[in-house]
Amino acid sequence: MGAGTGARGSDPWENMMQGVETMNTGNDWDRDHIIHPLHPVGQNPRVAMEKGHGVVLQDTEGKEYLDCRAQLACVNLGYGRQEIINAAVEQMNKLQYTTLFHGFTNPAAVECAQRLSEVVPEGLAHFVFTSGGSESIESAFRIARLF
Repeated sequence: MGAGTGARGSDPWENMMQGVETMNTGNDWDRDHIIHPLHPVGQNPRVAMEKGHGVVLQDTEGKEYLDCRAQLACVNLGYGRQEIINAAVEQMNKLQYTTLFHGFTNPAAVECAQRLSEVVPEGLAHFVFTSGGSESIESAFRIARLF
């Protein structure tokens, strides 16, 4: 059942998207090959986002949406922030990624931890940098056992 058709349940996302028609890109490759979290497998995506600026997302049809979800908190400072883009480019020109596993470190991680230590409550002096939810949860268990 596509968006904008059929009965609505108690799912808040379904209620919010009521009346939004399923996006038609003219290409069903997405529907046939990409599994979208929290969306029925085999249905076309409802909306294809193409651009973002400030707190606004724009789809491939030019329609704008106020992004009140910050895209899973990955964009909580807004889209198109040139100072953030510049800082990311500067760091990526130096080092795109290196693990902190097995005792490896890098100046950016040390600087970030030092800056965090200046703003967190006294007594919080240890930091773990993760790249996702399951890694964060596992690290939280390790920290709880350590302290």
